[in-house]
Amino acid sequence: MGKKDKPKGNKAENSKKSQRKLELRLKKVERQSGESSLEDLIQSFRDQQKKITTTTLVAISAPTPRSHFSLVSCPDSEELIMFGGEFFDGRRVKMFSDLLIYQCKVNQWLKLDSPNCPTPRSGHQAVYVKTESTPSSIWIYGGEFISPSQTRFYHYSDLWCLRLRSQKWELINSFGPCARSGHRMITCGNKILLFGGFSDTGRLVSFVLMSSVKQLILMICGSLI
Repeated sequence: MGKKDKPKGNKAENSKKSQRKLELRLKKVERQSGESSLEDLIQSFRDQQKKITTTTLVAISAPTPRSHFSLVSCPDSEELIMFGGEFFDGRRVKMFSDLLIYQCKVNQWLKLDSPNCPTPRSGHQAVYVKTESTPSSIWIYGGEFISPSQTRFYHYSDLWCLRLRSQKWELINSFGPCARSGHRMITCGNKILLFGGFSDTGRLVSFVLMSSVKQLILMICGSLI
């Protein structure tokens, strides 16, 4: 039995050594790239946001190329609302936090700039909500922020609401699911159903952790006005 158990221990130890070596290589890449930390990059965006004090809506020709954004249909206004996403040019990743509105009736794109918007992210989810107690709004949960060199990742666990009438963002302070991206959300009455997704340790290694198949989280939003 002892001989059979020994290789397992060696395998585990080798895995830890490989993990440490990869971590050291990643740190070296980060130093050579001259990138700021994820915290500094996100804080820099927040500092820029503080300079925005008014809400503006301007016409644009079309969104810039991107992937992993959210796109939500608003049936009352016949509009599509796009938020966030990422773009990889073959060398570096650019993250987005812009909110773009497509007006189906007139075939026109608009860009909404407003104070207190969510930080840049991709792989998040967004849904449209309207009930007797909740005016038309867009709800966004989670997503991830990727460093330009794609060596570091930060997953969000925040819940945001965009009130369409006032065009104002609101960060909802509520106890919710753990940080994740790649999840799915739908609305059911005055509830938002969230399922699945993945999170990581902040690095490229060992970053996929699938949520339990049985995990189904209900977040009540009907009482939030």
